[in-house]
Amino acid sequence: MSNDPYSIDKAEPIKRLAAFVADVVLASIPVFIFWLIYPAIGWVIYTAYLLMRDGLDYPFMDRRSVGKHFLNLRPIMVDGGYTDLRASMLRNWPIALAGPIYAANALGAKEAWIGMNGLGWLALVIIVIEALATFTNEPGRRLGDRMAATLVKSED
Repeated sequence: MSNDPYSIDKAEPIKRLAAFVADVVLASIPVFIFWLIYPAIGWVIYTAYLLMRDGLDYPFMDRRSVGKHFLNLRPIMVDGGYTDLRASMLRNWPIALAGPIYAANALGAKEAWIGMNGLGWLALVIIVIEALATFTNEPGRRLGDRMAATLVKSED
């Protein structure tokens, strides 16, 4: 594969958005399961999945998130190699950051500086910037992709 991210069959942004929504729904299941017992456990699982989802080498995932797997998308390194846990965490930290921030807000820190009055808004801005980059950047690379030297290709 060429090192030129413009030369691959880039994933359609709407498919990437659908994969992201599927992953957030999947990651939210532990949050709801643990909500009455100890909510922090659910949020830790949520954040861990969102961080590592594109680097887990399980047969049903194959180094891509469950949402990407079902939509035939694959995150790859710019040089053509598969993503690993390090690359997954680098590319997904901006999005995974939102989970703990919103958790703090949901767990009662509504007036705290980390609630929606402070960093919560920052997390929302990061997610919007990441989404806009996916739709407007020619190879569809968001900030996380550029930091991790990754891109998402379609396998259709």
